[in-house]
Amino acid sequence: MVGVTLAELYGVMAGDGCLSRWSRSSRNSISYITMVTGHLQESTYYSYLVKLFEREFNVLPSVHPRKNTNSIVLRTYNLEVFACFKQLGFPVGKKNCVRIPHEIYSDTRLAVACVRGIFDTDGSVYERYRKQYSNHPRQYCYKVVQIKMKQEELLLQVRDILHSIGVRCNRLTKNGSCTVLRITHQPSIHWFFSFVMPSNTHHIKRYKNGSGGI
Repeated sequence: MVGVTLAELYGVMAGDGCLSRWSRSSRNSISYITMVTGHLQESTYYSYLVKLFEREFNVLPSVHPRKNTNSIVLRTYNLEVFACFKQLGFPVGKKNCVRIPHEIYSDTRLAVACVRGIFDTDGSVYERYRKQYSNHPRQYCYKVVQIKMKQEELLLQVRDILHSIGVRCNRLTKNGSCTVLRITHQPSIHWFFSFVMPSNTHHIKRYKNGSGGI
């Protein structure tokens, strides 16, 4: 049975995670790897993820920075963890088609937790500036919440979940091979942070303190 913690972790996996099987011919064995990769500046969030895995699976994943990169990796070789995500429909190998499973999507509480995991890993918050109008002393800035990923069908599900809880989203747009969901309606952004309650402190700080224009 899926609970809130597992639903959030599924969202995390949908955003920055992967499942892989690695055959070790020298030992005649197979390693089952569950991995999440993010930016090194999100190390605090990865400490939070370790607690989620411990709470759900009683497993402590390893977390370490990748050499010569700005990335951080969470990894566990626990077969139970691997099998759980695979049973929920998460693909092994390339994430060509990831969808929120019906068991999560059909339950608002679980669906919102899943969106939280997706936003925490593949989301961002930034500020944009309106056009300078005549007779106005300055430009007015406004916040944007964005989720950018390759899985368009997954983002359609996210958009529908957000609509169902009263968050007004923009239409999906394309950016190269990725699909982008944006929220620019300011009351909806405040409601998003109040209702979805993101856990990534990097996003929370940018929402509360401003993030600079792009």
